[in-house]
Amino acid sequence: MRLVLTLLICNPGDLSKKLLIGFGAGRSQLKYRATFYVKDRIIAELEGGEFFSGIMAAEDEKMALVQRSVTQIGEFIDKNGLPDKSRAATWQGEND
Repeated sequence: MRLVLTLLICNPGDLSKKLLIGFGAGRSQLKYRATFYVKDRIIAELEGGEFFSGIMAAEDEKMALVQRSVTQIGEFIDKNGLPDKSRAATWQGEND
């Protein structure tokens, strides 16, 4: 099996907007498409992602986005291609 991961949105966010405006302004976002292949045939596909509007060190925030996304992909595999609907329904990306 082969996994191809395509980043659809990768936005590190804007700390000054988070501090000055709040309410989700300046949030960081990561949205991806994971495509699973056996030989050259697509057997499953998952679109997922995370956003973070809190305040933490920039590198910690980036790692949190990646860790949450990797967890989504792991759960998708564990459930034999059935996404976790409770998490998928919470995506609120700007470019959805």
